[in-house]
Amino acid sequence: MATTQKKMKKLMTIFGVILFALVIMTSCGSKDANTAEENANTPEANAKAWVDCKCMSGTLEENEQAKKREECIKLQKEYTEKYKDKASDDYKAYSAEVKRLSEEDCK
Repeated sequence: MATTQKKMKKLMTIFGVILFALVIMTSCGSKDANTAEENANTPEANAKAWVDCKCMSGTLEENEQAKKREECIKLQKEYTEKYKDKASDDYKAYSAEVKRLSEEDCK
């Protein structure tokens, strides 16, 4: 019976070490996931999403174009509302990026 208790103690020690390592690795993990999420909501990223949508709608088949156009109109309304303050830095960055991407991407 003493050998069973020793084996159980070793097993619990191993599980404890694994649990401890998992906690440490999780808490010390990279912040890339948060950064990517934050970057997805920048004026530049929003401009790219809208221009990509607009440019892509012209390359689709006719039945898919209507769906894509609706999606693009939704994005345009959302971003028009979001960047309605024309004096803000976000508006300036968004509109400059839309202009730049439209000239490059939609050829």
